Amino acid sequence: MEGRSFFGPGTALLGPRVLAVGPGPASPVFRIHLDAGIGWGTARDTLGDVSVTLASGGLGFALVGGRGVFHFDVGPNAEFGWAWIRGVAKSSGARGATLSGAFGSASVRAGVLAALAPHWGIVAAIDLGLAFSGVEAQADGRSVARTAGPMLGARAGLVYAF
Repeated sequence: MEGRSFFGPGTALLGPRVLAVGPGPASPVFRIHLDAGIGWGTARDTLGDVSVTLASGGLGFALVGGRGVFHFDVGPNAEFGWAWIRGVAKSSGARGATLSGAFGSASVRAGVLAALAPHWGIVAAIDLGLAFSGVEAQADGRSVARTAGPMLGARAGLVYAF
């Protein structure tokens, strides 16, 4: 499960994410992360409600350290996908609209992995980065929701390491 927040108008998303972790080329301390997920959120405004959906996939690299069942990792992550924003007006004097567009971000990911069984574990991670491409909903010239700019994400769940 992943939660993510975009700063500015404070857009928050929550949804499932799948993560695969594999060994890096010729190095036991280097890992490759592949992930995909979808997140949903809602923003409220006096003129109406805004629903936000973001579907994306990511590629990351990490340096891993630790012993026994606990391993820590840190490294860069790139993510690409598509974002949709739909505004629903509360009154007949306002107009709702639907926007969509490409999403792209770069972040630094730090996490901890606890092994449960061979190839299986639980993971918790934090992403801090910048979405350089996304969409933004406005009401009367004010930003109401967006999927661009500074972002913070938190992930927790099961992981399968191949």
